[in-house]
Amino acid sequence: MDVLIKFEGSIKPVDSLLLKEIGEKIVQDCNQRVKYDKSNEVGVKDGGLITGLTIAGFAMTAISTFITILQYFQNRNPEHDITIINDENEIVLRESKRSQEDITLKELISKNTSSRIQIRIKRN
Repeated sequence: MDVLIKFEGSIKPVDSLLLKEIGEKIVQDCNQRVKYDKSNEVGVKDGGLITGLTIAGFAMTAISTFITILQYFQNRNPEHDITIINDENEIVLRESKRSQEDITLKELISKNTSSRIQIRIKRN
């Protein structure tokens, strides 16, 4: 399964850093390779701001850890909405319903009929 994490709307340096942090946590805690998608900005030393992450061949065994990482970042950054989209279903992470959300997310991801899950991050 492939996981695509994209930032919606105009991206600021602080948002780029958030995506970089999420990517680093996925590499460290889920033992997955992450490709950083960057904007093409002329004159920027490192090639531009990080606008998204791609994880090819995401292991199903790492799903619980992955969900925990997303919830952690949503909790630390409440000004961002994080939406998980699978086939035609989507769920928005909310601080108030964590335990039910865990069950719903695991079901949503495990019943994935496509080979792709999208995560959208949007500033409120």
